[in-house]
Amino acid sequence: LVLLRLRRAATCVQWSPDGSKFAVGGSEGIISVGTYEQENDWWACKHIKSSNLDDSAILALTWHPSGSLLAVSTLLGNYHLITAALKSDPKLHEEIAWAQPGDLATFDKSIGCVSHGSWIHSLAFSPSGNHLAMAAHDGKAYVVDFVTGQTSAVAAAGGFP
Repeated sequence: LVLLRLRRAATCVQWSPDGSKFAVGGSEGIISVGTYEQENDWWACKHIKSSNLDDSAILALTWHPSGSLLAVSTLLGNYHLITAALKSDPKLHEEIAWAQPGDLATFDKSIGCVSHGSWIHSLAFSPSGNHLAMAAHDGKAYVVDFVTGQTSAVAAAGGFP
């Protein structure tokens, strides 16, 4: 049994890197982060309702390799970095070099929001967690380097006829 507690459609889902939890994005701008409760034999979820999401539908999400941070894209053309650490996480106190110390120890804290200007359909962190790749509706792929703060764009090869 999984208790998502979403009122509208689920739009995307992603397991954490260690497989101990998952995140489900909803069309109402809420993200459910689920963990298994052994004593009840079900998956219970906590909601991320960050005010920065502006009730906009979640298009894509991905976990940072540490499992304590989510990159989230919304229908408004923004992408957000939101903490999703739970007290039961084994890597709770693992720091990320480019994040502020202590940022990751809380749940549902926005540590960044960038207005991209077009929908982002897919997101993926590099294995080091220092880069975020994005496929956008404008036909380009983007890579964000969090260490340097640079964003690179690559246009689709060949285009459409």
